Amino acid sequence: AAEPNLSAPVCLAEPTPAEVKAADEARRKAKGEQRRERAREQREKDAEAETLGAAKHTADDAERKRLRREAKRARTEERRAERAREAGERAREEEERRRA
Repeated sequence: AAEPNLSAPVCLAEPTPAEVKAADEARRKAKGEQRRERAREQREKDAEAETLGAAKHTADDAERKRLRREAKRARTEERRAERAREAGERAREEEERRRA
């Protein structure tokens, strides 16, 4: 029987079944890891968007309340001015009646 020539280059074209299995396992693990990483990043992004959305809603609510308060204040001042005008007119009419 001929002795194997250890100095000859080893043929790497055909990996052993164990090597194929190990490579497949490594690929599967890497894919799973990537998928988990992407899912985690997406969850973080969603959470951030939700926080920003909530902050936006809060800001919108605060803005709406502020605008509502300003509108109410403006209406109150208009009514006050209207009543003051009416009171002034009544006072003038009273004064004219007293003079007449």
